[in-house]
Amino acid sequence: MKRALAFLSALALAFAQQTTFEELAKRFENNHSDPPQEKVTATQDRPGVRIFDYSFASPVEGRVPGVLVTPSRRSRFPLILYGHWMMKGSPMRNRNEFLEEAIVMARAGAICLLLDTPLVRPGATDDPNPMHGQGPNAALQMAREWRRAIDLMLARQDVDPRRIAYVGHSFSAGVGAKLVRGRETRPVIRAYGEYVLAP
Repeated sequence: MKRALAFLSALALAFAQQTTFEELAKRFENNHSDPPQEKVTATQDRPGVRIFDYSFASPVEGRVPGVLVTPSRRSRFPLILYGHWMMKGSPMRNRNEFLEEAIVMARAGAICLLLDTPLVRPGATDDPNPMHGQGPNAALQMAREWRRAIDLMLARQDVDPRRIAYVGHSFSAGVGAKLVRGRETRPVIRAYGEYVLAP
């Protein structure tokens, strides 16, 4: 009961402050003058695809680790962004959840990027208090990181800027909804996942 009252009090305070949409939207903005500090290291080749360890500087803090999977042939390809689930204890609670799917899609002709959420990176700990806001803060950070990732991917000569898709599972699906329905105005033309609707 006390927890419910605390939540209602916080909700009432938020409405009382009358924060505008534009003020909230500014929290998703990145400083485009910050250097990306990309690191791309080839790890393995499979028939028709190349797999890279990929990371870049987070617009919030630290580095964003991920995997980049590309077709081995040359052309301009659609981009697929993959966000993993957050099921505790799962060995796939990381960027590898969709790796095999990404390899299949790259073989078919797509560039695929898979990133770890902030909550599974080294040094992250689970917050025992669900009212603390760790989840929403991580979702905001991840949305900003995905926006930076889109910037970096669109700078590549092999990415078709007219064809971008997002695949999200669980927590990452919610982040995808923020990208597709929120501040992101670039052509993220399809979005798939729990709680994510295509625009």
